[in-house]
Amino acid sequence: MGLKKIISLSAIIVSFITTGFYNISFAEPFYFHPKLVSEIKTNVRNNKNIWDKLNYLDDVNYKLSFIDNNKKELIIRDVNALRKDIIKNNIREYTTNKHLSWSKTEITKKYKPYYLWLKNKDLKADVHINYITSLEKKFWEELELNESWSAYKAYIYILYSYSKKSVKELSSTQEELNNLNSFTTSNEFKINANYYKIRYDKLIKQEKFNPLSKNDFKRIITKIQNEKISPESDYMKWFKYWYASNKEILTKNTIALKSNMRHTKQEFSLSCEANSIKDVLNYYNQKNGKNLVTENWIISSLNINTWSITKDGSWSLYWADPHKEFAWNYTWKQSINPDNFTWYWIYATPIINLTRNLFATNSLDIKKTSFNEKEIMNSILSDNPVMFWYLSEVKIGKKNWYQTKPIIWKTKDWKIVKWYVGEHTWVIIWFDISSEWKIEKLYFYEWKNTQVQVADYNFVRQTASFFDEMIVVNKTNSNSINLAYSK
Repeated sequence: MGLKKIISLSAIIVSFITTGFYNISFAEPFYFHPKLVSEIKTNVRNNKNIWDKLNYLDDVNYKLSFIDNNKKELIIRDVNALRKDIIKNNIREYTTNKHLSWSKTEITKKYKPYYLWLKNKDLKADVHINYITSLEKKFWEELELNESWSAYKAYIYILYSYSKKSVKELSSTQEELNNLNSFTTSNEFKINANYYKIRYDKLIKQEKFNPLSKNDFKRIITKIQNEKISPESDYMKWFKYWYASNKEILTKNTIALKSNMRHTKQEFSLSCEANSIKDVLNYYNQKNGKNLVTENWIISSLNINTWSITKDGSWSLYWADPHKEFAWNYTWKQSINPDNFTWYWIYATPIINLTRNLFATNSLDIKKTSFNEKEIMNSILSDNPVMFWYLSEVKIGKKNWYQTKPIIWKTKDWKIVKWYVGEHTWVIIWFDISSEWKIEKLYFYEWKNTQVQVADYNFVRQTASFFDEMIVVNKTNSNSINLAYSK
């Protein structure tokens, strides 16, 4: 076939496609005009209406079906890709023209169930322009729009419902964030708090965040702003509930007891435990208008074991069990020398057993726990002081040391006891927190000072690890604040 013939037939094919004369079928070999796809795109751009564009491309495909040429598959591929891009780039116009001409009853019946499904699956779902835009972005990221997708059917309902709303009624994402403070005291929050909490409980697992972390709070705010999450979505509802429920925590660097604590120095040389539990119990008695207890009363009400330490033939030591009673004499001094028999010590259990009924009169439960950050946070946040055992310095010669080597003995029940010179107790009344909701400093009352003391938490944690005993208080049958979270 000569060059002139090829050019002539190529022109004929272009003419067939663009003019509509397609009643002739040609056999191979055959050549398309090299600028055929470019001309098709130009014709598409010249059509302003999306349906004119799509109808034109459908017409092109129809005409190509009459041409017998193995190269046409490439042309058809490009035409179909162009069609997909037109739909994706004009999805709102495409959907509106194709689906929203139906009646409200028809659209509601056919597509609302898909919206409810999506709303349950995605708490950001809402009849709002922000969410419509986010859905369109997701559709655009796909290779093509699949109109059988449940998400697309939900999109049809959202788009229809939005078209019936007054845009003036819709607040912006930033406006909603700016009104967080007023929301905490609004009737809306008071009336719908339970509904918001359901969303909160669901999102606390989904978002994997610490509800008391300032850093996580800032991270979620940034996410809401960047994604322009709908102000009326369930996602925004749980966020507002989070803020309203933890406003004090999320906006402060210090968490403290809500009332002042009465504290005096201990009355005897080794009565720190009695002094501490007296402070804790009187904290509630004072608030509830009840008689205050004395350190002397605490001591006189506990069992005190006055038999001294003994040794067997192998120099093994035998003595009292501080998990059950006082060991020896609270008016003496601690000594590093076992032969002096001058130690004094009692653990949490007998103190709890003595005072449980007194705490119960204030509708409180008292219990023993290990020393841990979560329990301290829970207690102070719930307005409950914390008593714990720690290791203090002792003077050896002219220097102060931490005597970390225990003195070990057996009780009459053959239990092993490890005792450290320098054992004392503190009562925690507030703490400083980092932006990641980690305790940085503890504020406390101790046995030898009347003023509030402060110490670095990590250091305190180390000194408390020798005993790992703590007394915490909770309201009877109440759930403490849940600080559990995953990262």
